[in-house]
Amino acid sequence: MINNFMGMGHEGIFVLVVIVVIGIVIYLIPTFLALSRRKHQLLAICLLNIFAGWTGIGWLAALIWAALEDKKPVV
Repeated sequence: MINNFMGMGHEGIFVLVVIVVIGIVIYLIPTFLALSRRKHQLLAICLLNIFAGWTGIGWLAALIWAALEDKKPVV
C-alpha cells in the first residue's frame, strides 16, 4: 500500500514528507521567533499563527508581533 501511495515510490514519499515538514517549520516561524525572544504574549502569538496564519495576513501579523520589542513596564 505505501509503495503505491498516489503512484509514488519510496523516494517520492520521502520528498513529500520533507516538503511537508519544511512547510510546517516555515508556517510556525512567528511562533518560534516569539518563543526564542521570550515574548510575554507567546500564547496569543502562537494562537494567531496557528488559526489565522493560513490567511497570509495573519501570518505576517504574528511575525511582526513576535519581532516587536515588549513594552517595558512603567514603574
